[in-house]
This record gives sequence, structure tokens and C-alpha cells, in this order.
Amino acid sequence: MFPLEARTLLPLVAGLAAAVLMIPTSGLDFTPVLRIPAGLVAAWILMQALLPKARSERELRLLKWITLLIYFALAVNCGFILFYCGQAWAAFPLRDEMFLAADRLLGFDWVLAGPWMNQHAAVTSFFLLVYAVFPAFVVAPLFILPLLGRMGEAEFYVRASMIAELVFAIASCVAPAVSAATALGAQAQANSTLALSAFSGPIVESLRSGALTTIDAFEGIGTFPSYHTAGSVLAVIALWGVPWLRGFAVALAAAEIASAVWVGGHYLIDLPAGALMACAAAYAAGWRWAPEAAETLAEPAPERDSTLALRKA
Repeated sequence: MFPLEARTLLPLVAGLAAAVLMIPTSGLDFTPVLRIPAGLVAAWILMQALLPKARSERELRLLKWITLLIYFALAVNCGFILFYCGQAWAAFPLRDEMFLAADRLLGFDWVLAGPWMNQHAAVTSFFLLVYAVFPAFVVAPLFILPLLGRMGEAEFYVRASMIAELVFAIASCVAPAVSAATALGAQAQANSTLALSAFSGPIVESLRSGALTTIDAFEGIGTFPSYHTAGSVLAVIALWGVPWLRGFAVALAAAEIASAVWVGGHYLIDLPAGALMACAAAYAAGWRWAPEAAETLAEPAPERDSTLALRKA
């Protein structure tokens, strides 16, 4: 018996199939990094061999948890592959000017705001730290929820994350950008806050020009929509059913979203786009807002799947 629902497997299978089809046509050599997803697939096969041998509910839950971790790691690697292939295709022009104009319409001018942000070194240091802990934040629900017996919510989370990865890969291919730091060029050099994330632009440009063909490591270089925002929103949705963690999750998510713009990694317009992508992915994964649900975590049910903020469609 497979421990995950069919609707959880579907987006991962779709993503892996798309990656297999896109790699040969991208002109990129993923050999140095493919050992990771290959190892994850091998671990997945091992889990399936061990599942029938589970002798107790505790062992079965442990194997399912490990399977969820493998799923999430595969989703991340698959998302990177799809993004890199999409950028290498360079089928659509860069949209940085459009995003800069959109930010100005929202009342945010990078040329004016950059120097002001740079005057607040302490705030910049704080947001750089917050920006750096994003991977830990999005992985945390995969440990917290199973430990609390909320395996159903953990499965929802990995399912929604995979769907968001697929949407992000498509959106970043249709609307590629090199980040505000790179787009502003010389104007960004006078502002160290923006220059800190200028690394993303050269990678995107190298992929699009064909200068970069061998992928030795994956880096988070997408701009639109903001996956920092999407991942943070999904983490909050997943942890919403844990009352004592809810406030912390919301506060950290808000800081993560704010840091995405402050350090120059994202345009302002990327943030609502990322939030919309997260909500759409969560809805597609089976989430429904349930404001009338009671805030309780008292029942000692080890395999209880909370419906506080998550209802199966």
C-alpha cells in the first residue's frame, strides 16, 4: 500500500516527466547535480520495499514521514531543473522594465528607495539574516507537523509545494527577470543593499545567452513570482492549525516577505504574485479556509489530521 494519496503523487510525476522531457532540449548539462535526484529516487524505491514490512503504526508513520521528506526534496530539485531549462530556452524577453514600472505604479521607486534603505544598515542586516533562514522556515513544517501527529497536513504541504513549484517554473519562463539589482545596473552600485543580490542576474543572463551550459549547483535565482513569498504563505497555511505556532509563523512569514524586497532580490510586484500563487496552489492541493474551526490541539491522537485550517476537497 502506498502511503501517499494519488493526488499527492500526480504533481510530482508531472514535474519529473516535464524535467525528463525538457533536459534534452535545454542544451544544459545537469550531470553534476543529477546524482541528488537520482539518489532520492533510489531512496523512494527503498521506502516502497520497506513499507510492506512495517510491523506497527509507528513504523508506518515513520516510513511515511521519510517518504514526505524525499518527496519534498525531489520537488525542490525538480523545480530548479524546470526553472533552469525554462531560462535556457529564452523563449520570452526579460520583463524587468515592466516590473520596475509596475513597482512605480504601486508607489515604490527603486532609484529613490534604494539609498534610503541603504541608510538603515541594522535593518538590512536583520533582513539579510531573515532572508537566509528561508530554507529552514519552509522545511520546518515537514518536521513539526508529523511530530504533532498531523501527517495529513504535512502531506498537504508537500503537495501544495510541488504545485507551486510547477506554477513558478511556468511563470518564470513566461515572465523572466534578472532582479532589480541587475536591471538597475550602475544605479545599483551606489547602493550596497541592492548589490548584495546582484548574483542572480548574471546566472539568468548566462543561461539565456548560452554561456552557462554545465550546472554544478542550483541557486535560487527566480524573481517573478516571489517563491520566498509563496513558500512563506504555504508554511503559514500548513502551520495554522497549531495555535501556539501560528503567531510566530505569521511574524516570520511577514519578515521573509519584506526581506525579499529589502535585499533587492525581488520586485515589489513579485510579492502579491507569489502570495496569489501560494493560495492557488494550496486550493488546488485541497485547502479550504475554515474560520469556524475550533482552536484545539489537546486530544492525544497520534495520527489525527487536524481540520482547523485544512479541509480535504
